[in-house]
Amino acid sequence: MTGRPTRASAAIALGSSALLTVLATTWHPVASLAALLGTACVAAGLYRRSRSLPGVGFGAFVVAIAAGAIAGTPTEPVLLGSLCAVLAWDAGRRSITLGVQLGREADALRLELHHAAASGAVGAFSVGIAYGLSRSLSVALPAFAVLLLCGCVLALLFARRA
Repeated sequence: MTGRPTRASAAIALGSSALLTVLATTWHPVASLAALLGTACVAAGLYRRSRSLPGVGFGAFVVAIAAGAIAGTPTEPVLLGSLCAVLAWDAGRRSITLGVQLGREADALRLELHHAAASGAVGAFSVGIAYGLSRSLSVALPAFAVLLLCGCVLALLFARRA
């Protein structure tokens, strides 16, 4: 047993991080730099087998998303970026945990994909609620307010999981 992070969850974490970084390049220079830093933290966490570094990366992603929202980025890309940030954090930590507990050699692909699908579904549901509320209210919500609402819903759902 090597203790290295599992491949599937690591790929999901890095893919989500990369997508957020690509999105952030169209938002604002601060968002681009913060997203790049977040991606580097997630990658370093996977390399060093540190469960805390994906959390630091998530913090950088929040800065990127907030910078994009404050810069006036439309709601849809901000919410997609929020979902990518949560998936990168969750899959990164899951990859490290499974690697340490089971090893990279264990046949955990089904478990990893099931966990990623469940996290994605919870995130998509939260994003859908936030987007639906932003569209249905008679007063248009700025992207930042929608982001905060989405973050609150995600925090409640993930707190329930713990």
